[in-house]
Amino acid sequence: YLGGGKHLQATCTAVFAGIPAAAATQGKDQLQRFFTCLGQQRPTFLYRQRVGEFASASAVAISIAARCVEQGFIPGSFLDGADIPLAPGQRILALGTGPCLTAVELFKP
Repeated sequence: YLGGGKHLQATCTAVFAGIPAAAATQGKDQLQRFFTCLGQQRPTFLYRQRVGEFASASAVAISIAARCVEQGFIPGSFLDGADIPLAPGQRILALGTGPCLTAVELFKP
């Protein structure tokens, strides 16, 4: 439970999505269903495409997301666009897809 749809609509600034190559079709479908339920797309960093396909890729992505929160922005190079500022309370949702769904919210109060 991540606070419900309205909470996520108000606070989720970006998604760091992990779609394992072995479950690519399932993962892409899950991510699309998430955005459909949310009611809108969010800037999405597909971290496995950048950091690689290995067991601790999600841990690396969480570390990157924590650093972004600490710095107060997500670099545009992660999202193929402009930097995205993160004000206190705005969140990055790290979403793991595939056979097991995982989610971690990162934010600065």
